[in-house]
Amino acid sequence: NRRRAEFRQAREEEFFARFDISGLKMHKVRTGDNIWQLCRSKYNVPYWLIEKYNPDIDLQQLKVGQMLVIPIVIAREASSQ
Repeated sequence: NRRRAEFRQAREEEFFARFDISGLKMHKVRTGDNIWQLCRSKYNVPYWLIEKYNPDIDLQQLKVGQMLVIPIVIAREASSQ
């Protein structure tokens, strides 16, 4: 468990060294949505980040009409200009 926690922490630190959260967007789940499609195709954010912003939602069992908080991610280079 300790190694897993260390891995997750290192992954987050690496991510936040390269990216900033510039805001939040609400996404209303529609028919056909699944978490992997939303992460990769629609919002281009890692699963663990959406999970972090939606701790009370079972992301593997999305329901139509459910609201998800989606962090808006920008590269640090872009955010410092």
